[in-house]
Amino acid sequence: MRYESQVITDRYYDSVFLMRAAKRMSDMDGVAQAAAVMGTPRNIQILADAGFQGVETVGASPNDLVISLQVEDSDAAKAVFDSIEELLQPEVGAYTAESYHTLDQAMDAQRESNLAVISVPGEHAAREAHAALDRGLNVFIFSDNVSIEDELSLKMSARDKGLLVMGPDCGTSIIGGKGIGFSNAVRRGPIGVIGASGTGIQEVTNDIAGAREETSETAKLSDLVHTATDEVTRQIGQMQDQLSAIVRSSTAGNRRSEPRHRIDLATGMLVRGESVSCVIEDISRSGAKINVDAALSPDEEVELSLP
Repeated sequence: MRYESQVITDRYYDSVFLMRAAKRMSDMDGVAQAAAVMGTPRNIQILADAGFQGVETVGASPNDLVISLQVEDSDAAKAVFDSIEELLQPEVGAYTAESYHTLDQAMDAQRESNLAVISVPGEHAAREAHAALDRGLNVFIFSDNVSIEDELSLKMSARDKGLLVMGPDCGTSIIGGKGIGFSNAVRRGPIGVIGASGTGIQEVTNDIAGAREETSETAKLSDLVHTATDEVTRQIGQMQDQLSAIVRSSTAGNRRSEPRHRIDLATGMLVRGESVSCVIEDISRSGAKINVDAALSPDEEVELSLP
């Protein structure tokens, strides 16, 4: 096996499209692995860590497209590179919506829109997200490499406008039953999940969907909240307080009289600043039964983490 890379200067594609393109490359004869990414330092490092030898020396900029291959021989690499323009064409039938060149054009054509998905190089994401917020749109930021200062500014602006910002580096969401980014196909129900781990959220939603299918009844978590402990969430304490108030004021029923659905999900909980293990044993319409390795007092606040 050998590794070969090619740089296409000043050519931008979003990461979802590039994953599809890389899949088409990897399906070609003699290609063991293929990657197509924008040439940001982080992306180059990810490729290097994944074993794509020599990619650190290609000299790409964040505005350049990088194609890296693990191939059987140079002929296999040449076949990919010779077909690169064809491979980078959208699949026939893959896109049925109209294309617009500016946010204003899109809003003029779709005035009922209330959510914008941002997938541009990280250094431009905050500007586009602020533009969407200024037009009254909630924002899903797929882009990564957004500074903490920009993230904080976006979330404070969204809070003041009564809007929602998901991300940056947000890979999955289900809003109104519609998957955004990468999401599993699960039956729609009255459960809301908030978390910092996309993988963890998808695992939990799959477990809940499985419980519903087994019982043919509607399982419901009244509230399931995971608050990430990174720099931004520490700075936006007021937003955490508001979220906690919503949770505390939510209407809870009588769990003893409601059907329960066993999920046995092992996870962790932050109790008085210390991490302890716990298991979400079952869920019902009004809450969840949690077995935790700690003594808790009534009304004590804890932070529940998703795996």
